Amino acid sequence: MKIFSKLLLLGLAPVFITSHAYSQQMLDLPFTIDQPAMLSSQVTVANVDCYGNSTGIATAEGIGGTSPYSYLWDGTIADSSISGLGIGDYYVLITDAKHCIMQDTARILYPDTFRLTVINEEMCQGDSISFGGSYISTPGIFFDTLTALNSCDSIVQLNLLFGSQDTIKTTRSICQGDSTFFFGSYFYYSGNY
Repeated sequence: MKIFSKLLLLGLAPVFITSHAYSQQMLDLPFTIDQPAMLSSQVTVANVDCYGNSTGIATAEGIGGTSPYSYLWDGTIADSSISGLGIGDYYVLITDAKHCIMQDTARILYPDTFRLTVINEEMCQGDSISFGGSYISTPGIFFDTLTALNSCDSIVQLNLLFGSQDTIKTTRSICQGDSTFFFGSYFYYSGNY
């Protein structure tokens, strides 16, 4: 019987037609047995927009088999698409019109990238710079997190270096009681400034 059914599926076996009015006769008629493509699916996802949010979306599409298709996500939601998802795996059962069933998985992830801004800054020794609500006067690498309204934070990295020290050497002579003006200041006494 197995060989006959395989030959029948391939359209290679004879077909017997029995009628109440006539006796069984063997007919050699051309025929085709169509079989739909195997049931499969395509799942697309939109990952969460920011860490901790539940904004993911998963959509399944039945392919092959016999339409129409029915969908069941995680045993509860009977629709081809689900939304409001956090990170994790979500399973969908797809059933076609002939009751063929297949399962697929949608994996919702964190965003592919986070927002990082790098600032390279130089300052003179003795100066300070305001960053992250504090004044910094030493060189180094510093970080600050900026919180957005939608909870999608950005990270700012400050690479702070001391700039090169420029030295200006000048010699001035003044008489007693006189002064000299240099870089915005008056000097009255001899010395190294």
